[in-house]
Amino acid sequence: MITIASAFGQTEDNKIPDKEMFTRILQRSKIQYDPPKEYEQLYIGQNAQIEMILLTASWHQLKASKDSLFVYFTALEIDTTKASAEKLKKFGLYSDPNKNYLKTNSDTLSYPVKYDPRDFTLKKYSADRSGTFDLSLPKRYKNEYTFCKVLFIHKDDRADIKLFFFYNSIDPDKLEKHIKRIADHIKFKG
Repeated sequence: MITIASAFGQTEDNKIPDKEMFTRILQRSKIQYDPPKEYEQLYIGQNAQIEMILLTASWHQLKASKDSLFVYFTALEIDTTKASAEKLKKFGLYSDPNKNYLKTNSDTLSYPVKYDPRDFTLKKYSADRSGTFDLSLPKRYKNEYTFCKVLFIHKDDRADIKLFFFYNSIDPDKLEKHIKRIADHIKFKG
């Protein structure tokens, strides 16, 4: 089961400021992340919806005004307890989070998923799988951004990280530099 960060509505967590909530999610998932200084840092608990596509809730965003880039950072904890799995199986909702971690909401024939080599993923993120894919946007995100590239990082039995890079026309090399710069600040601990 994947615990969605925005599903804290009936707990005391909904009174916690967004930056602190994001920090708690990182701590519980044992994710080391220091936001890069080159970006405006935002901490706004929000869901991103683009027509019928609902992206995972985010508590942290980055903005690079110069290049018209907006990054939507999501981290989902994976709950692998037997009780949780049994409850989901009872309702026919169980799927193995270590096999079904990647929901692209995209046409993978037109926009194939590019997986990073396993040794690269282990060394760079201390994770099990990572890669990128393009997300086709049926309309502009926030009435501003036309394109989206997604970086995903999966650590078995721990968490899924997705970074949605929303942008307009930008040099592909410049976009890759932004992705690398931010990705260099993310790593699983232990």
